[in-house]
Amino acid sequence: MSKKENKSDESVRQRVVEKQNKALSSSESGYAVLTLALTIGFFGSSAVLMPSDQSVTGMFSGQTELQQPVVQDTEVKAESLSNGEISFVVDSEIFNPNFVQAEIKKIDYSILLDEDTVKRGQILGSSVVPPEESRMSAVEYSLDISGISDSRQIMQSIKNGQKDVRVQGVVSFNVAEQHIEVPFRSGTVL
Repeated sequence: MSKKENKSDESVRQRVVEKQNKALSSSESGYAVLTLALTIGFFGSSAVLMPSDQSVTGMFSGQTELQQPVVQDTEVKAESLSNGEISFVVDSEIFNPNFVQAEIKKIDYSILLDEDTVKRGQILGSSVVPPEESRMSAVEYSLDISGISDSRQIMQSIKNGQKDVRVQGVVSFNVAEQHIEVPFRSGTVL
């Protein structure tokens, strides 16, 4: 190969490399513009679809404000008294005002006899309340007073309405990995 041919090959090679660089540069800027357009489009459509009290930055940064679920209409649906044992079912309506599900993890409760705590307990389990919906919750409680020395007199006082039996406690929820506790109190059981 002569020097002239070698120079000619190098200049051809140089032109090919330059064309490639130009092509790559324009396609890279095209990809950058496309990526930017997709990003703006995604966040813009997210803001439109998002509930009005939420912000795009809050939704993606974990700074959204979660609301406390509501335990309401707590009332007794069934009851029985027999041989020193009282058992009853307390119904509650639970409303989840959030845009994510609320999972009920446990209920810590106290059974009160004339405002004095006579039993404490915990009910473990898992139940889900979908976003912005209500669910009914029925929980059975029982109280055995047969071991108390004046249990017959207490049972008679309860039957006659001279003593009130109530349930109060706290429902523990998991909402978007946050622990939320909501207090509740039933009406008079008997």
